[in-house]
Amino acid sequence: MANNGNKILLAVDFSPASKEAAQKMLRFLKEGDKVFVLSVVHHIPYDTPDINKLREEQTANTNAKQAEYIKIFEDAGYHAEALVRDGDPRQTIINTAHELYAHLIVMGTRGLSGMKRTLLGSCADYIVRHAECPVMVVRESNSE
Repeated sequence: MANNGNKILLAVDFSPASKEAAQKMLRFLKEGDKVFVLSVVHHIPYDTPDINKLREEQTANTNAKQAEYIKIFEDAGYHAEALVRDGDPRQTIINTAHELYAHLIVMGTRGLSGMKRTLLGSCADYIVRHAECPVMVVRESNSE
């Protein structure tokens, strides 16, 4: 019987913590696993020529950065697919994992503490509390 593998959603914001999460994933991936590299772009909801140009530049920049993550997995022999979605990162990650029937969500975190965490909130905390599947949170090595 063939191994269909797991669907693993890697949510990235192109921070050092995201890169560390990708590297740690390589340790437990197995043949047949499929990686989806998700980046969420939060576009400004206005339509003007200047805003549209900014959106195009942001999307092109996101695609270029995602290619670096795809290469990490493909160089190691795994199938990876880039996904770019628009919206609130927290809810978009949850919705995408649900749509894909993901077996696992992996993401990095800066490891904020104290007042910074209270003021800025934590996307990772939200994902852990609301995801339908397990979540692996990788803390940035030199975080606060």
